[in-house]
Amino acid sequence: MSSRRMVALASLLVIAALSLGAGGGAAAGLPRTLSFLEVNTSFSGIGGFDFTSSAAPVVGQGFTFTSTLYKWAGTRKGAPLGHNQVVCIITSVDPSTGSVESQCSATNFMPGGTIQFAGATNFDSPVTNVAVVGGTGIYAGAQGTARIKNIGGEDSPSSAWVIHLTN
Repeated sequence: MSSRRMVALASLLVIAALSLGAGGGAAAGLPRTLSFLEVNTSFSGIGGFDFTSSAAPVVGQGFTFTSTLYKWAGTRKGAPLGHNQVVCIITSVDPSTGSVESQCSATNFMPGGTIQFAGATNFDSPVTNVAVVGGTGIYAGAQGTARIKNIGGEDSPSSAWVIHLTN
């Protein structure tokens, strides 16, 4: 498992929250589907996690990263929409398979407020489904789900999100 793959999958979590911001606010109460592209801009290991090593992380270690969020129509990157800050802590490592799971939380900074996201991730899964757990400003009370997919290969810093906003 590469550190870039971990970053890409965790980045997917961040995009879901950001995607809500472009939709005009959660208060409308109508289901919405939004698509976004996340591109990582920085990455740092925490708790002794060395992302440049091929060694698997251990429980309690983690990483933090930031990304720029862009409009996305499925084929090309559009205008920037905002940025995010993410932190993930490793919660389990299966030594027989190398499977790593973590708990991640993110804040997406958008015009008019922030959107919060939280969820469990398995870095071996090509697709991750996560929850939108709230927001501030025009995004207060945001809820929904996001489907996150790493795009561009295992070492790509990019993820595509499809957000289903229900509140």
